[in-house]
Amino acid sequence: MARKASQGSDSSNRSVHQVGKARGFDLEETQTQMIESICLALEAEAGALVLRVENHPDLIIRKTSILGCDWIQPVDLKTGDSLVKKCLRSSQVFRVNDVSTDRRFNANFDALPGIEVRSILCVPVVEDGQIIGAIELFNKRSGSFDTRDQE
Repeated sequence: MARKASQGSDSSNRSVHQVGKARGFDLEETQTQMIESICLALEAEAGALVLRVENHPDLIIRKTSILGCDWIQPVDLKTGDSLVKKCLRSSQVFRVNDVSTDRRFNANFDALPGIEVRSILCVPVVEDGQIIGAIELFNKRSGSFDTRDQE
């Protein structure tokens, strides 16, 4: 967060302001590019970045690679069965290559609108020892998700 300079020219203050604006835009673009790049590298049909909302433990933001939009979703992370919820609570990786045979998969929460989920890879995003989110990948195009994909 930029601090207001006590001394300095107007042009240097404008530069600080422009850098701050650019950082916000770059973060959004970086998140989108990250999900798209991971999907491409791991041959996933779709992907999502799930982020916890700071100071609001019952909200998450999900950014997707296929829908071109973000949405805020209220969620009780303490209850209910869902691969994403379990990932966010436990910091474990979940790899399911046939969701129809796994009771932990919750189509109402784990899936994305508009695609039929057959397989899912859910990996926690950890920063400074805290789980801040997860990356979800859906439907490997060739074969199945494997341990190399988890790394």
